Amino acid sequence: MSSPAGGGGGQPKAAASLADQARHAAGNRPTAAAVLAAAVAARAYALNHQPKQARAALAAAETLMERLPESDRSDTVIRAVLVCAVRSCISHVPPPLKPAGRAVIRIVSHVEA
Repeated sequence: MSSPAGGGGGQPKAAASLADQARHAAGNRPTAAAVLAAAVAARAYALNHQPKQARAALAAAETLMERLPESDRSDTVIRAVLVCAVRSCISHVPPPLKPAGRAVIRIVSHVEA
């Protein structure tokens, strides 16, 4: 049985699995739901020490974000979730974070400016 902090590995794996399911449900169309699902998946994978999957999910979030209508890109919730995803990836995924993250980093700098 895993500990509440996830020491047994069950909770991070479950979170990554649920986030992946959300990504598939949200689809590949540029919607706020798809961006959020990809960002949450990136964070879950990063916290689960799955760098390849974290980078792929972050790249998907970046691509979807770039395709979102301008009015949706300014959504504070989307930006906040992307900030959390990027910070988790930077903290838990070994370099290089590129090519994923360029547009997301740009978004982060606008949020924190």
